[in-house]
Formats: sequence, C-alpha cells, structure tokens
Amino acid sequence: MHRYLEVRISPDAAHVASIEGDSPRGGYLPDIRDLVIRNLRTRSEVRVALPCGRIAECWPGSLAWQRDARRLVFTVRTPGSHSYSLYAVA
Repeated sequence: MHRYLEVRISPDAAHVASIEGDSPRGGYLPDIRDLVIRNLRTRSEVRVALPCGRIAECWPGSLAWQRDARRLVFTVRTPGSHSYSLYAVA
C-alpha cells in the first residue's frame, strides 16, 4: 500500500512536498521513503535524490517551506543511526 507520511503545501500554494513510500507486505511503515515535490499548476513531479541514496533507513523528514516558497528545508536520517542532517532544495 502506498503511504504518505508527511505532506506540506508551499506558502504560494504552487507546490506540495511529500514523504511517501510503499509499505512492505505485512508491515505498516515503508522501509524506503521518497521525498517528492509536485507542481500543482503543471502536475509535474520531481523525486529529490537523497545523499544516502534510496535505501532503508535513509529517511527524509521535518519538511518546511521558506516563507517565499523558493526553498524546501528537510532532515535526512543517516542509515543505521539516530543522526539527522539538515538539507535544502530550491
């Protein structure tokens, strides 16, 4: 089942960012999670490449748009730890 774990609409309502993934059989939360930004006007989407790749426990989180909607700030969990780093995409 496809799950949306976190969703944030940009302040100008032009984009929506989401953390999403497919749950494993018999499981609840997705092991692999993607950060996706969708343009609501053009209906296009971009999957943001995470620094640790598309692997289990490389989890984006804490989505926050800048007030001018030009940048999305988020955290990424370091796989195998409880350490998080802060990133931004424009």
